[in-house]
Amino acid sequence: QFICRVFVLLILPVSCLSEVGTYSNSIDSLKRVRVSIKSDSEKVRILNSLCWEYRLVDLDSAIKYGRQALLLSEKMPNKLGVLAVYNNLGLVYRRQGNYPLALEYHFKTLKISNEIGDSLNIANAYNRIGLLYANQGSNDLALNYFNHAKSTLNIDHHVSNEAFADTNIVLTEASASGQVIAYLLDGAKMAITPEIATCIYATILTDTGGFKYSNTTQAVFELAARLVQAGANPEMIYKNMYE
Repeated sequence: QFICRVFVLLILPVSCLSEVGTYSNSIDSLKRVRVSIKSDSEKVRILNSLCWEYRLVDLDSAIKYGRQALLLSEKMPNKLGVLAVYNNLGLVYRRQGNYPLALEYHFKTLKISNEIGDSLNIANAYNRIGLLYANQGSNDLALNYFNHAKSTLNIDHHVSNEAFADTNIVLTEASASGQVIAYLLDGAKMAITPEIATCIYATILTDTGGFKYSNTTQAVFELAARLVQAGANPEMIYKNMYE
């Protein structure tokens, strides 16, 4: 089995950005569906989905629904349900800044993923544990988990990059790591969805200092225009990043 994790040197303070209205609609729909659900497995799925949808708008509610999903899923024989809940709670606690609890849940995710041989979730768990240690300034521990990967990929734009991975894609003329990722997506002929456009635009916004630094080039303005056409909302992204 092939496990590959990507460590991009620019780590966004948010895992995703989206407009609150979109999440409100999803939350309302899930709450309506929840009323009619009788199967425990479906209840876990709905509760865990509510945890995920609330993560950007109300962390307390995200934790509440995640814990409800956890209590129910731990009584069930299917480990996939509890795996999904552990993963979401880990991400929510990371967003809250509670790194010890986030680590606890990601280690639980890693344990179950190893038990069931889920290589994708093993890779994701190593990646998230490494990022959490990096968030706390424990770079040696972060690199330890990074080096668990069977293959490593380093995407960056900094001249100081030391090409530390098995495969290194370092484009120093780019203004942001997100710009490099956009070019990779273009090369693979992959569509840039509104969600991807939002995240890439956020990397460009921060790495160019709001399009003010000397690395603000014509190419990055052209890419920013494409990202807006693809669904990125500059006003919303700026408010989420800086206000």
